[in-house]
Amino acid sequence: MQDVALQLLERSDPSIDAVIAMELGYGIARDLDTLLLTGSGTAPYLSRARQRRVHLDALLHGRTADPS
Repeated sequence: MQDVALQLLERSDPSIDAVIAMELGYGIARDLDTLLLTGSGTAPYLSRARQRRVHLDALLHGRTADPS
């Protein structure tokens, strides 16, 4: 899954939303057992997806992402 995300980033016209959606889906899939057993597990991936979006956007535009 990460290889596909990296390939999207290397395209001349990358889709950040597609990368985030894939990473989010991969994270939720990996966490499926926890999700089924506890009813929780997706919130950390949503938070990380938001942070990753800021980071990827900054990388694509040659900036350093604000760590805050």
